[in-house]
Amino acid sequence: MFEVLNHHECVVRLAVRGIANMPDNHDLATLKSVLFNQYLHLRLFRNAYEAMSTNPDPLQQDSHLRQLVLRLFDQERLDLLLEFSTQDGFVQGIQEMQDKVESIVRYRAQTMSVRSNVYYQFLLVFYLEQGNVRKAASVMYEQGLRLGLETSGDLESLQAQCNCYVACISLLRAGQPKYAWIVKPILENDTPSLSLEQRAEQPSEEAMSPELKSQVVDVLELKEIEREYELVKAHIQLIRCNPQRSRKGELVKRYKVGDAEKVDGSVQ
Repeated sequence: MFEVLNHHECVVRLAVRGIANMPDNHDLATLKSVLFNQYLHLRLFRNAYEAMSTNPDPLQQDSHLRQLVLRLFDQERLDLLLEFSTQDGFVQGIQEMQDKVESIVRYRAQTMSVRSNVYYQFLLVFYLEQGNVRKAASVMYEQGLRLGLETSGDLESLQAQCNCYVACISLLRAGQPKYAWIVKPILENDTPSLSLEQRAEQPSEEAMSPELKSQVVDVLELKEIEREYELVKAHIQLIRCNPQRSRKGELVKRYKVGDAEKVDGSVQ
């Protein structure tokens, strides 16, 4: 009744009292779930996080974590989400919790429109906070790759793609040269293939076992990403020189990392 009448504070007091006077933990998960939902309505996100993280039911905990992550994005409280997702957060995080947050945000990033995708920006900071520069570079490359595949090739999209590649390259250059590579993200209608150098070191497909085939990934070295960046930059210059021929298909015939590039046009 209190919840129907939007008296969320009353529901919180009743749930807290119920937990304090509970003779056993039989209904603890239910009361923790009630607390979480009321705190979420009240936008008391720290309290909601604590109620969620102490819920003994793993299924409810996973469901509440997803609700909390999405609500924090809706309310633009990414500072709190980052705090909850790090080891030095309000409640000491664990690797499993970090992995779940990463999975939720990564899924949203990949399924939402690539334009103005705040999920990618959060992942960039999330990985840098963890000291995982390669994953940060990878997520920037993924956003740039999607911009190239899912947009019309307009100047604004190309510039955004260029910025993503610049960020990726800068992050890889900041580390040791032997670590300047990423695993190419596997996107829809994007079949992975090894680079020329990597393919030369791999056994033939016929000689591979089914288990080995499933483990084959596309490794992108820094020089390959730099070539993609140069191609996009050339595309931008071509559009600026001849805006009437701004459609992607007229400027770039075909481009595939590791293979020859063919550009229809020249930069003056």
